[in-house]
Amino acid sequence: MKKFISVIFISLILAALLIPSAFAAGLPSWYPENIYTFEDFYGTNLARVKDDANILSDSEEASLTRMINAVIEKHGYDLVIYTDTTNYGIGPYDESCAIDFFRFNGYGLGPNRSGMIIYINMDSNDRYFSVVGTGDVETRAYNYNEAIREQMLPEMKTGDYYGALQLGVELGDQL
Repeated sequence: MKKFISVIFISLILAALLIPSAFAAGLPSWYPENIYTFEDFYGTNLARVKDDANILSDSEEASLTRMINAVIEKHGYDLVIYTDTTNYGIGPYDESCAIDFFRFNGYGLGPNRSGMIIYINMDSNDRYFSVVGTGDVETRAYNYNEAIREQMLPEMKTGDYYGALQLGVELGDQL
């Protein structure tokens, strides 16, 4: 019985050691090696549209970037669009991936790192999009998340991602 318990105990220790390294291997390049020692920073020359899912043309990205820059200048909070083909297992909700992307890349303006991120996960098994706010914008974005998503949903369903994101930026301007 002692041998059996020892084998189980050793197996659990090995599993505990191997699981984090397997998880870390699948994380995106922007994810820090150690989230516990990560120090927040303000990024410079950051792309306001990061289309890792390749759902936008170059001209659509440029147009959205111009719209976003106008909102940033007008309101003084950050606005970012991030698309990807997975949430990398960061979760349990896609909002976690969006917030991690925002934080670990140095987005956010002002002392409270205020901003809003529109995130689209194009995973065919877990397609999802969300609108998340941080800092001074967090409560407003949370309160209007469903309303923004409802208005963006018809374009999302038809595959008009550019139209949906344009609408999301316009609604972010109204926040």
